[in-house]
Amino acid sequence: MVVITEAIWFGVRELVKFLVLVMEAILKVRVIQLLFLAIRMALYHVVPVEDFVLSQLIRLVTRWE
Repeated sequence: MVVITEAIWFGVRELVKFLVLVMEAILKVRVIQLLFLAIRMALYHVVPVEDFVLSQLIRLVTRWE
């Protein structure tokens, strides 16, 4: 019984580690997309880039917390 419980906890821990890695990868991809968007917006002078990108980054990070 103890072995089964330990195996279940091991599986749960590994699943959580995997999900954290996936979320970190998604976050990194999103940040890179925002940086490219900022470069594009700076080239076209659409809106104040810093304010827009900062608000998007803050929204993105607070969503994951």
